[in-house]
Amino acid sequence: MRKLEKVVKGLQHCFDTKCEGCPYLKKTSCLDQLKNDALELLKARQWISVKDRLPVKTGEYIVCGIDEDGDYFVTSDQWFDTVRHWYLFDEHTDSVVTHWLVLPKPPMKGE
Repeated sequence: MRKLEKVVKGLQHCFDTKCEGCPYLKKTSCLDQLKNDALELLKARQWISVKDRLPVKTGEYIVCGIDEDGDYFVTSDQWFDTVRHWYLFDEHTDSVVTHWLVLPKPPMKGE
């Protein structure tokens, strides 16, 4: 079970006040663990400023940037760690990346 699914299921059980079947039930402090997992997921989904840090490994990321007209855009982009540079595609070649996010995992079969 993915962490997001576990958190959602745990929250559903807490709001229903039925502990039976909750994935956190066997934890000594189930609410603390649920809270910590939920906060970890939320932090992972926050934009990271390029002023704060850059990705540590080469790969594709979700980026937010400012184009030559001063308009914000969101797209996916390649980060190359060896040259510490973003590869901005086609219409965003004269743009500047300001923030980035790690791509989420793809859905599992049947989702």
